[in-house]
Amino acid sequence: MVYTAFGFTIKGTRHFLSRRLCQSRVLGCPSIKQLTRLTKITATPLRNARFSTALLRGRGSARMLKSTDGDVVKTSEETRASLHWPVVLYVPNLIGYLRITLVAAAALTKQFETSIACYVACASLDFFDGIAARALKQTSRFGAVLDVAVDNVQRAVAWHHAACAWSAPAFVAVPCVEWMVFAITHATSDSEWKEDLATTAKTTPPLFVRVVMANGFKTVPGLVAISGLHCLPAALWCAKSAPAQTTLSALSNHRLVLGILILGRLLAFVVEAYVATTYLSKLADADRRKKTTSRTS
Repeated sequence: MVYTAFGFTIKGTRHFLSRRLCQSRVLGCPSIKQLTRLTKITATPLRNARFSTALLRGRGSARMLKSTDGDVVKTSEETRASLHWPVVLYVPNLIGYLRITLVAAAALTKQFETSIACYVACASLDFFDGIAARALKQTSRFGAVLDVAVDNVQRAVAWHHAACAWSAPAFVAVPCVEWMVFAITHATSDSEWKEDLATTAKTTPPLFVRVVMANGFKTVPGLVAISGLHCLPAALWCAKSAPAQTTLSALSNHRLVLGILILGRLLAFVVEAYVATTYLSKLADADRRKKTTSRTS
């Protein structure tokens, strides 16, 4: 495989490049080994890769790796941040750890006011970790999974408090379903499961499911489903535990509010059931094909 950097063949100029790259490492620029690991050149080599002058001269404003195929791999501050900061210490993930602490306090605190305050703080921080990830260019698969996992733990705590307040142990079954769907979606397609569901399914999803999931749940039925998914357990918890004659108690006990949230949770349950059955059908088909192949061979 032949690579070129400003017209020079790397194969015949290793000594020249090694001296340049040593200078770049001293001046804080990523090494070729690190860039190779990041851009996966070993798996899918970039033919005739041209390094920018800033990269070879060791400047901090390295711009990109460009190939003759038109592929562009950015090596700006996002690359430098990923080199110097472990993923577990990304700011959005630190927010996730704080959310875990708050939801643990909400679960262990017996006083309602303190518990609901920790719960609301945890839910509010869920809005800021996404903003921080995009602003700081610190997106990662670890962060995406952590965010959804914390959401599940948060709702599980609310369902636990609601089950205790209503003396309804059956409420605990709801987070069990949510964790099952979490395992399915992240075992198959990670954070893109909403987009990949239609393509991985054996048949086209039913119209009802497509309407709810359209545009990443950003439709009226989708928003109702998401509202029921996240807000119903907290509303049921507050309906019985919040002090009487307060706005929180009145809002949680409002029939229209509870009706919309219950409807939304049912919509979400239909989507969850479809996701689970599609995944199980896919596993069954894979086992069937495996048995057929083994018999023919």
